This record gives sequence, structure tokens and C-alpha cells, in this order.
Amino acid sequence: MFAVGVWCLTNHYFLFQNAVLFYLLVCKTNRYMENSYQSPLQSPGSQSPLPNATAALVLGIIGILGCFCYGVPGLICAIIALVLANKDIRLYNANPSYYTPGSFANVKAGKICAIIALSLSCLYIICAIIVIAMFGFAILSNPQEIINQMR
Repeated sequence: MFAVGVWCLTNHYFLFQNAVLFYLLVCKTNRYMENSYQSPLQSPGSQSPLPNATAALVLGIIGILGCFCYGVPGLICAIIALVLANKDIRLYNANPSYYTPGSFANVKAGKICAIIALSLSCLYIICAIIVIAMFGFAILSNPQEIINQMR
């Protein structure tokens, strides 16, 4: 029972730590985004935002939150966010004058969140597999005692 309590406290600590890191990341990103957005309808030569910048950022954030649901939703969202972010980074690097710097900052923040979510999800899945394996080996080591306890 003590191990379960320690496991839960550790998960809540990581959730709090990720929330603080995300807050710092968003505040840092917002400094670069001030007055950088221009509407694509202003003039023919104006800059437009990257097409998947917001989606990559949102999926990266959802990935961080989803990694504590046994890791699978976080893993899926993080992979999708990484694909979208890499696609937009290639678009921006091909022609940086077409896109706003604020949307590129969103893409970079989304990629960072996706990498964090991917690593935490993988870590959580590995820990869950280890815990399940430990309980499985404990049950298989002495099945007669488990049967007697169930009666």
C-alpha cells in the first residue's frame, strides 16, 4: 500500500512540475509573439501564420497532460504534434519571409512540449510494464498461496 501511495505522489509531483515548465515555456513564447501577427488579408505580400502551428502546440500540451493516463493518449498526441511541428519547421525554413515569427515560436513550443510528452509517456509506459510484471511474477511465484488467500 505504501508503494502505491509513493507512486501516486510521484505522479502528482511530475504533473505539477510539467505544469510549471509549460507555464514558463508559454510566457517565454508570448514575449516573442507580441505584435507579430498580421492578417493574411492585409496585403498581397503580407505574412501569414504557419498552417499547423496552433495544432502542434495544442497537441503538445494535451500530450503532456495525456501522459498520465497510462501514457497511451500522451504518446499518440506527442507523435502527431511532432509530425506537424516538423512539417511546419520545414515550411518555415524553405521561405521564412512568408510566415510570421510568432507562429514559428508556437511551432517550436509545440515541438518542445511534444518531446517532453513523448519522453514522459514512454517513461510512464515502461514503469507501468515493470509494475505489472512485478505483480505477475509475485503471483506466479507462489500461486497456491494466492488461491488460499482468495478462499
